[in-house]
Amino acid sequence: MRDYYEPEELELEEYEPDTEHATCSYCKKECIVVGQDEGIGPYEFWGFKGNHVDIVPVSDCCKESVERS
Repeated sequence: MRDYYEPEELELEEYEPDTEHATCSYCKKECIVVGQDEGIGPYEFWGFKGNHVDIVPVSDCCKESVERS
C-alpha cells in the first residue's frame, strides 16, 4: 500500500490568467492576474506524505494581490 500520491494523480485546479482588467495593490498599475503557489509544499504527518498546494491570484508585475475593477 502506498502512503503518498503521485503529482499527476492530484486533481489541481489550474488558475488561468484573467482577461478582466485588474489593478496591482502595490504599484496601482493595470496588470494581468496570474496564479502563484503559496502552499507549504511536500510534508509528512504521522507517516502520511503529501504535497500542499495553494494557488492564489497575484499581479504579474509585483506579485502582490490584485484589486478587480
